[in-house]
Amino acid sequence: MAQSVVHMATSRSRTPSYLTKNRLGIYQFQYRVPRRFTVNSNTLQRLRKSLATRDRNTALILARRWAVVLDDISQAYGNQPENYSNAVRALVKHSKQVPIGLPQIKEVVAGKPVAQMPIQLNTKSSFSLSGALKKYLAEKRKTWSPKAIAANERNLGLKIETFIQIVGDKDCAILNTPHVLDYKGKLLQLPANRTKRKEYRSLTLDEVLVMDIPESHLLSAETLSGHLNKVSAFLDWGYRNGLMKADLKLPLQRVIKKPKHAISQRDAFSPNDLKKLFNSDQYLNGTHKQPSHFYVPLLALFSGARQNELCQLYKADVYQERETGIWVLDINEDGEEKHLKKPSHARLVPIHPKLIELGFIEFVKRVTTQRLFTDLKFKRDGYGQSFSRWFNETYRNSNNCNVGQKAGEHKNFHSFRHTFITCLTNKHNTPQHKLAHIVGHRPGDGSETIQRYTKLTELKDRYNIIRQIEWDSIDFSAIQTLRTA
Repeated sequence: MAQSVVHMATSRSRTPSYLTKNRLGIYQFQYRVPRRFTVNSNTLQRLRKSLATRDRNTALILARRWAVVLDDISQAYGNQPENYSNAVRALVKHSKQVPIGLPQIKEVVAGKPVAQMPIQLNTKSSFSLSGALKKYLAEKRKTWSPKAIAANERNLGLKIETFIQIVGDKDCAILNTPHVLDYKGKLLQLPANRTKRKEYRSLTLDEVLVMDIPESHLLSAETLSGHLNKVSAFLDWGYRNGLMKADLKLPLQRVIKKPKHAISQRDAFSPNDLKKLFNSDQYLNGTHKQPSHFYVPLLALFSGARQNELCQLYKADVYQERETGIWVLDINEDGEEKHLKKPSHARLVPIHPKLIELGFIEFVKRVTTQRLFTDLKFKRDGYGQSFSRWFNETYRNSNNCNVGQKAGEHKNFHSFRHTFITCLTNKHNTPQHKLAHIVGHRPGDGSETIQRYTKLTELKDRYNIIRQIEWDSIDFSAIQTLRTA
């Protein structure tokens, strides 16, 4: 079989080897027929065709069309040198700027006149937006870890599919700036959770767009920014790969003001909040129905770990480090349905003595399953999703603790992380590079905890930092240890 023409260009080259310019700046498609098909001196040995354009993107689209047709010929006549030569001759003779397709070539090779087969010449890329999305996801998939593929595809695909739904599943080659501007304007009018809210889920996109959507229902700035960034990257990929004739990403950039820094999006819990949470009826009377309900908030309070990092723990992730004898939480994504926001978030977090006193290690030893909190089920956003719902319904409920319900407050489970970081920073003056390793921020990030590169903090050092934490507003002696069957 002949080598694929489409892959003649190296991955590093931005211009395929089959695309050249003449001295007037007009692009040409060129191709050397494989030696085994040149059966005699009269056989066509070299193909060169003017693409009649000085526009690089149009030339890339046309050249790719020529390359694809030549690959089709190789597939059809790979074992028939004479017919292969005739097919290439038919391609050259009956094609102008745009090549005829394999069905028409087969008719010529079979002796039928090409005049019976009308050819509609155009400069379309032959890639619809939905087709381009499939190729884009396939390319991106190779850069993702196996555990992250499903979540990343869903997140990326849904956002770009919204773009396609708004502008229509057009050929990439005819996509233009007005289409992108139309998308941007309509995206700003869409409500959040459009397919879930009962007011909108049964309506078409056009029906939703003519509605007067309350401002409180509209997509948040952070969500809008996510949509625009993902679609912008997709359009940039399409332009760089010759599927789109223009750089269309510019109208989508700097549209939404950068969301607030993560530290300001959630408030830390106050001492009174902590008292309400951990001296609640559930903790004082030992009425928690599930192990995760009892231990996950306590783990967050003494580790600063993220909700999903705790909810997806395996029994094997809790162990006594051999050299130091320190009990640790091994935060990792080594296991089925385990995922970290970033690979750099993997770390060892020493377990605070208070957690051991409250029976956490004894609980772990009694677990006979792979996962630590088997009461939690995996959902779209991981194991933390069902736990988050329980936490909000229980502790943010006005009939119970009523935490974070005052006007202007922004408190949820993630507030444990802010409370932990604030305590170590303000009360214990913990160096920021050491805190970064404990809470899973990457040193040198520049936007999170650390501002310069430092060496990895030793486990003993981390343990000495964590063990000094005390929460004076909580009466831990009053907490009833978890009751298990």
